[in-house]
Amino acid sequence: MPVHLYGHPVDLDLITAVAEEFGLALVEDGAEALGAKYKGKMLGATSRLFGLSFNGNKIITTGGGGMVLTSDDDIAKRLRYLSAQSRDDKVEFAHGEVGYNYRMPNLCAAFGLGQFEAIDTLLARKRAIANRYRDALMDIDGVDVRGEANWAENSQWMSILTLDGAKFPEGSAPLRQALVAGVVEARPIWQPLHRQKAFAGCHALTIERAEAVYRAGMCLPCSTGLTDADQDRVIAVIREHLEGVS
Repeated sequence: MPVHLYGHPVDLDLITAVAEEFGLALVEDGAEALGAKYKGKMLGATSRLFGLSFNGNKIITTGGGGMVLTSDDDIAKRLRYLSAQSRDDKVEFAHGEVGYNYRMPNLCAAFGLGQFEAIDTLLARKRAIANRYRDALMDIDGVDVRGEANWAENSQWMSILTLDGAKFPEGSAPLRQALVAGVVEARPIWQPLHRQKAFAGCHALTIERAEAVYRAGMCLPCSTGLTDADQDRVIAVIREHLEGVS
């Protein structure tokens, strides 16, 4: 289950090769990657199983819920059956197996479809915000605003700043605290799953890279409603703190 994290595609060719070698099903988590492209093709367009999220913090929202994309007609039929309570009879409430009530209300769907009319504008604004952060902060040694691989087109769902551990050994936490003190909301990136209490009893390998990225990274304000003036204030707080540290 590869995760197209923060809007950036994973290397699907590599993942697909591993899945085929070991006979594994490939289920893509595209919750954060609506509008992203892999090697020129829209993510999910040809996937066997691809999940989208329309949660309130996504580029397109229906208030909650999501969608599964599939190129397999049999899987589509199975998904519709399970999501409609696995009901076998149009009159009787007879269920062939345990099902789920996962259907999206029509009003929520209409709300989402209305936003899709502006999807290109929303994606362009997301990219503009990320690029503006990058241009404004690239001259500070040890600072990086994540871009994209040469084979990818990042939807820039979230603008992610990372700090070089050698230059900023305390990680991103002090910067985040400085932003909060400046009345700017900023959040850490997702915790590695092995840190979660729910998975405390699960086997975990040495995960040094994930720990390093978690320590170094943070999410910057990047709503499509963010104005240039708002972003300038965020940038000013970041620069003041980091230049003071260095």
